[in-house]
Amino acid sequence: MYNNLVMEEVHKNFYKEIEKQGDFIISLYKEFIPIKALGPENGGEGEYERAKKLKEIMMKYFDDVKEIDVEDDRVPSKIRPNLIGTIKGEKENTLWIIAHMDTVPEGDRSLWKYDPFKVNVEGDYIYGRGVEDDGQAIVLGIALAKLLKEMKIKPKMNLSLLVSADEETGSKYGVSGHSGFHCEFTLFL
Repeated sequence: MYNNLVMEEVHKNFYKEIEKQGDFIISLYKEFIPIKALGPENGGEGEYERAKKLKEIMMKYFDDVKEIDVEDDRVPSKIRPNLIGTIKGEKENTLWIIAHMDTVPEGDRSLWKYDPFKVNVEGDYIYGRGVEDDGQAIVLGIALAKLLKEMKIKPKMNLSLLVSADEETGSKYGVSGHSGFHCEFTLFL
């Protein structure tokens, strides 16, 4: 009975903290959305610069951050980086949040209400290229890791955020281009 009451209180506090994350979420978007992440098929230089920024952010909140690089001679960095941030849980199983950092081109800029590579907030809406596809999953994973760390909550199982390259043009240079990737439980957003 005591454990149930304690867990109920933890859940209430967790939900209260989630509601306070709006400014943090907007600041996260503002850190990585302005960094273009277009694959060479879309006229870009890949995800390297965005991955550097995301890795820097993830290192603040995850117990471990790994980079899996897939070679690609078509981009200046010669690699397409994929990131995995993990929070260690009580059990070895892992719940995966799988996201991607690349975007498609912005298209005709005259059709955008705002500069697509600047984050703009209007009411309850956040505008910017990649905010929804797939920035929302990146932000979810990082914000969840931040809350778990700040509240000193160890999850029942490992929590991992995979931020993959090259999803928009076939995933050849994402984690499917690396044979060592395996996941048990997956949350696709």
